Amino acid sequence: MSEEGFKQDASFVKPENSHAQEVLHQCAECGKNLSRKDHLKRHQQIHSRKKKPHQCCYCGKCFRQRSDLVFHERIHTEEKPHKCSVCGKNFRSTCQLIVHERIHTREKPYKCLACGKSFSQNANLTVHRRTHTGEKPYKCSTCEKTFIQKSHLMKHERTHAREKACKCLASFGMNFIN
Repeated sequence: MSEEGFKQDASFVKPENSHAQEVLHQCAECGKNLSRKDHLKRHQQIHSRKKKPHQCCYCGKCFRQRSDLVFHERIHTEEKPHKCSVCGKNFRSTCQLIVHERIHTREKPYKCLACGKSFSQNANLTVHRRTHTGEKPYKCSTCEKTFIQKSHLMKHERTHAREKACKCLASFGMNFIN
């Protein structure tokens, strides 16, 4: 024990008489212990910059490729350099523009092998396939009901929020008819 009343530990120094239980957050990369989660996150950027050398000057997020950084920074700058020649709408990337242009051309290159239905986006085909497979990957944490799409789960979860609000108001003697 040192003169100042501190107990020495390999990972950190803390007052001997401290009543607060200090939670340490350890860096998986180098083993360094930090007292706060936000400090750990900032510290881990040192390691991520080695693997992902391109860092966003707005939020600090790091990327492996410069092109990914450029696309990401457009979120902050709201730059949309790719313009639709038909309607004039602007997009951050060429890929987004190509998907959008399918609205005008009615192109649907993604076809369901089970029923032949076509889609303009692969993500829409993925959701559609679940109608054939029965897969419902999105589960309500309140009642465990499952859904094909995340948006359907989110809409469903709002019903639980309304139920809770009504129960809360009822406890104050206020009743509402839906």
